[in-house]
Amino acid sequence: MSYDHVIIGSGLAGSLLARELIHHGKDVLVVHDPGNPGASRIAAGLLNPITGRRYAPAWQLSRFLPSARQSYRILEREFSTAFFQDEPIFRFFEDEPDRAGWQQRMHDPAVQPYRQETAENVGDRFPVHGSFGAVMITGGGFLRPSLLLDRLHALIRERATLVEGRCERGVLHVTGRVPR
Repeated sequence: MSYDHVIIGSGLAGSLLARELIHHGKDVLVVHDPGNPGASRIAAGLLNPITGRRYAPAWQLSRFLPSARQSYRILEREFSTAFFQDEPIFRFFEDEPDRAGWQQRMHDPAVQPYRQETAENVGDRFPVHGSFGAVMITGGGFLRPSLLLDRLHALIRERATLVEGRCERGVLHVTGRVPR
C-alpha cells in the first residue's frame, strides 16, 4: 500500500496532523515509538496566558488562545469527551523581587484581561500557603493530553495506519507490521 503522508511521531502535533489529513481523505501512516513516551504524554497540559519571571503574555496570545479553545471544543464534540477545562492559575511569588515584578507588570494593558486578584495572605483565601503571596490568573486552563492522545490514536488505528518504529539519525526503523 502507498501512503499520501508518513508522519514520524504520534504526540499531539503528529496525531492532530494525522487527524486533519484523515478528515481530508488522505492515506496516512503514523510511526509511533512506544519506547519514547514523548513530551505530549508527560506534559502537565497547563495553558497559561501569562508566562515567565517577567509575567509576559504568551507569544501571539490573542491569536492562539481563542484558536486553541475552539480546536479543543471541536475535538470534544467529535470524541464526546472533555479534554480541556477552563481553570484559573494560581502563581505563587518566590520572593519579594518576584512580587515586585508582578506589581509593576499587573497594570500593563496586555496583562489586564488575565489578572484576577493578588492575595496578600494566601492561606486566608486559597487552600495552600505561600510566604510572599500569589496572583490568580484567568484565561488559562488544563488540557488532558494523554486522554486526547488515546482518542486520536484510536481514530488513527481505525481510519489510517499506526505502526511501531523509530527514527534514528535520518533512518526510519519500523518494528511493527505495516499493512499492505
